[in-house]
Amino acid sequence: MGEGSKATIIERFENKITQNIYYHHQVNAGSNSSLKLITFQNLTEESRLTEIREVRNAKSAHVHHISFQLGAKKIRSSIKQNALGRSGDLNIDLLSRTHLQQDHQFNLTNIFQAQNGRGKILAKGIALDESKLTLNGTIQIDQQGSGTDTYLKQDSLLLSPSATIKATPGLKIDTNDVKAGHGASVINLNDESLFYLTSRGIDKAMAKKMMINGFVAEQLDKISELPELKKTIQTLI
Repeated sequence: MGEGSKATIIERFENKITQNIYYHHQVNAGSNSSLKLITFQNLTEESRLTEIREVRNAKSAHVHHISFQLGAKKIRSSIKQNALGRSGDLNIDLLSRTHLQQDHQFNLTNIFQAQNGRGKILAKGIALDESKLTLNGTIQIDQQGSGTDTYLKQDSLLLSPSATIKATPGLKIDTNDVKAGHGASVINLNDESLFYLTSRGIDKAMAKKMMINGFVAEQLDKISELPELKKTIQTLI
């Protein structure tokens, strides 16, 4: 992307044929540019997806990667964003839903190599049936990254005793005068969790749906300018 440019890119992976897909892209964001990259993936349940996404930010560039991952039996995904210039703004938002025997793994990384970086990583996952979901998040601040303010958060909703969720946050900080934090939570949606709503006359299925909708609302609100896509994701989840 050229200096001072602005763009929104929407990627959709929705093949009806079972495929093994390898996808690699690299974005170089010029000074003072702004990019919003939205990915929606709903491949067949037997497909396999390996993706590597790399972003390099120049001075005062802003990149926001929003990813919705619902399909494919197996996913190995890496999103790595690198702020090379001062005041780089890096953001990653992920929402993944796994069910049946899906196995999804995501490695999300923001690296700040210059002063006064900004941004966050927010990963949300829902696991049902016998599926596996792995969320690995890393924030790295190098020696030249003083003044950086960043945060990593991983929230997961476990909807089956046979499903597995693993969330691993990591901070690598090699300088002083920074603000960096992280947090991870796994919520087990069991009968106890639903009691508040069912005791007020809401049936169990509806109560469960309401709690799921509340859990994903924060991520879906980030594509409010795309109502049709937002509705599609809500229906599938």
